[in-house]
Amino acid sequence: TVAYNEVNIIKIKQFDGMSWGNLPDITMYQDSVAELIRFQGDLYLLTYDALQKLDGQNWQLIEHSGSGAFYDIEVFNNQLVFGGRYSVPTTANIFLYDGTTSRQLVPTMLLDSISDFQVYNNNLYVASGDYTTSGGISGLAKYDGTNWTDAAQYVPSGKSFQSGLSVFEMKGKLFAADHWGVHEVRNDSIVPISPFVTQAFAYDYGNQCEVKVFNDSAYFGVRFANKNMAHGVQVFDGNTVSLLPDSPPFVTNFTGYQNNILACGPGVSSMVNTTSSMIWAKNTTLSEVENAEISLVDIFPNPAKDVLHILNNELDAIEFQLVNTAGMVVDEFVAQPDSRTTIRVNGLSPGLYLLKGGDVTYKVIISH
Repeated sequence: TVAYNEVNIIKIKQFDGMSWGNLPDITMYQDSVAELIRFQGDLYLLTYDALQKLDGQNWQLIEHSGSGAFYDIEVFNNQLVFGGRYSVPTTANIFLYDGTTSRQLVPTMLLDSISDFQVYNNNLYVASGDYTTSGGISGLAKYDGTNWTDAAQYVPSGKSFQSGLSVFEMKGKLFAADHWGVHEVRNDSIVPISPFVTQAFAYDYGNQCEVKVFNDSAYFGVRFANKNMAHGVQVFDGNTVSLLPDSPPFVTNFTGYQNNILACGPGVSSMVNTTSSMIWAKNTTLSEVENAEISLVDIFPNPAKDVLHILNNELDAIEFQLVNTAGMVVDEFVAQPDSRTTIRVNGLSPGLYLLKGGDVTYKVIISH
């Protein structure tokens, strides 16, 4: 199941292995999609401003984030635990939901913001870029269901963790990752293991987003990266970090699928703060399965009814031609860099068109 933002709406689709089907749209509480999760047989969607449950053909509000923002959700002690980046208003934005009732979880230690959860050895580990432990060190907090304790007492190279800190279990060990690299959580300390390959992880606008453990490797995306530093997916095998060949430049989330397929997308460019519609899949043995053209151009909606938007995140302007199946050019325009170009297509006949720009050709469907 995937969820993605369109203008003033969230679209939800399901893939059964053969084809895509539609689930009910969300028109209220439709802030940026954070995560989908199955819990007690029901589908839940976490967005920055709300947790919602699919009840038949309607989405039911479970909890609103108030003045904060929800970033991550996990199952802990047969409850959903979810929270976010900002405090509400002075207490950490963490909630527990048992399938019936939602209640706020109030830590007994300072948790100024939250970026990730991980259940490990029956404890809930809470990671945050702005979290300061009682010892004044940023890192991890640990919750056993009753008590809170510090779970990280060391900061690599004297640097504090930045926003986007991730925590994950792999090969029976607990790891954390900040802008600079991957570290092992060992005896309530954080031990550096491997730096990230590119320097995009060393800047505030280059923090990693989701980490996905799949086939004994951890895959990292990048979010809000400067497009000159777009580098694709980074892979951690337990010892070192390397780049995944041919991966898209901007990736925020991953999902594992059957037959060793890892799917990922979409990405975000900080220059325009809009999402890419790319969905990309690759066999983790590195034999190519399906790979859309890697481009910093986003075209939406597709299929299009009235208008088609072309978002050019490239450094240069791109000349486009819209061509029908007979090979006739039905429209020509220039998409300026770091901008959105909108063309009207409601006067065109329904069907398949080719949008040619630079060295890349995109398939566009017009439907009325």
